Amino acid sequence: MSEESTTAEATETSESTESTVSTTETTDWRDSLPDDLKADPSLASIKDVQGLAKGYVHAQKLVGADKVVIPGRDAPQEEIDAFYAKLGRPESADKYEWPTENLPEGVEIADADKGKIGEIAHDLGLSKTQAAKLYRAYAQQIADGQASISSTIEQQRTEAEQSLRKEWGKAFDQNIALAQSAVKEFGGDELLQALDGAGLSNHPAVVKAMAKIGRAISEDEVIGGGKKQSFDKSPAEAQAELANLGMDAEFTKALTQDNHPGHAAAVKRRQALYEQAYPEN
Repeated sequence: MSEESTTAEATETSESTESTVSTTETTDWRDSLPDDLKADPSLASIKDVQGLAKGYVHAQKLVGADKVVIPGRDAPQEEIDAFYAKLGRPESADKYEWPTENLPEGVEIADADKGKIGEIAHDLGLSKTQAAKLYRAYAQQIADGQASISSTIEQQRTEAEQSLRKEWGKAFDQNIALAQSAVKEFGGDELLQALDGAGLSNHPAVVKAMAKIGRAISEDEVIGGGKKQSFDKSPAEAQAELANLGMDAEFTKALTQDNHPGHAAAVKRRQALYEQAYPEN
């Protein structure tokens, strides 16, 4: 075979291949379809017959599956209720079942509150599983609130005790006992519960008022058992009495004169008052 003949055949083969490629590239698989199908928007994204086959197989797998149609914005209530029912919402709010496990310890939810939770869950279209999560979240919120209140009350009690100890000094235990005695005398457990409920049982003003009442009861000759009682004084009370004694000529005389018959008693009284007036010393 001559060189010219070989070259001619190669040229023809090349032109034939280019023509085939060009035809393949310009041919749209939809060209063989009727016009009404060719222009259907659902086929616009399908590039070739292979893609069409994949889409068809996927669609066949969905046939018979349990499908849920989302209601439109203006859908009737019956359609919305049917949608919620398919998602697992019970027929009515009282059909929800509230969990008893994995709840915060010590939290009790009233039946009335359970009813309200059920109404909200049903109105929102929640399933039983979703409503149970809502119930647990509500219980945890109650537990967190109770813990916060307990922490606040404990902090207030500590601060109140520190304040009263500083003010009363050595008379603290005595005055607390007097306050408790007054509460017991005038109201008993009912009054104590009322004060606790209002967060006032440890309030310094209330405790000081109860202590004064208790002291008045104990100092009264009739109520107190027919005899006077002596009490420890707060630093302020002791300091005030020391100031008064300093202006008492007779006491000053007894205190400063060793041979005075009341010298020992005056020294003892002054020392006791000084210890109460300045407990830190």
